[in-house]
Amino acid sequence: MSSGSDITEGKIKKARLPSDTAYAADLDAKAPLASPAFTGTPTGITKAHVGLSNVDNTSDANKPVGATMGTPTATGSNGTATSGTTEIRDAVLGNYAFTAVAGVRYRVLIDGLLSNGSVVGDTFQVNIRNGGTSTPTAASPLVASARAFIPAVDGLGQALIPLAKTFAPGAGLVTLSLFAVRLAGTGVFTPTSSAAGRELYVVNVGPS
Repeated sequence: MSSGSDITEGKIKKARLPSDTAYAADLDAKAPLASPAFTGTPTGITKAHVGLSNVDNTSDANKPVGATMGTPTATGSNGTATSGTTEIRDAVLGNYAFTAVAGVRYRVLIDGLLSNGSVVGDTFQVNIRNGGTSTPTAASPLVASARAFIPAVDGLGQALIPLAKTFAPGAGLVTLSLFAVRLAGTGVFTPTSSAAGRELYVVNVGPS
């Protein structure tokens, strides 16, 4: 046999293996399978590797979800009176305009709107339309609507009209206005407000 062989004169030498202490030290240097803790900075890992390819590191201040799109259109004055079956725009409140983004939903709201009719029993409808003309046209699609029944005249009949709707208009300019029309009766309807006034505005509620 050649010198240095592990077999000499038919006998096998004892295997030269690392000691248990050396094995333990080597294993301690490795991260455990359960709850591993990394002491360095992992490199070469992208958000796509962990299924987060659509996630952006956007600060809270720059997140549009739940944010009002701009300054609300507001007034505390009585609105434009409606006494017929043709929708009339509330010119006193005015338009609320913003630029919509494709694939995003928005919620339009009007706060503080009160019913105010001159004849008990009349029924009116208030609509929010995308269009700023004095009367709606085919280019003024309906966005939200609510009905108002006149139970009493003067202050006794001034009930809050809840009006809100989520919609996805697509990309482009959106111009929202409040309209009113009489559905039944003979009286006049005038949009009015609580002491805080009424506001028309839009909130971004995220992807559609």
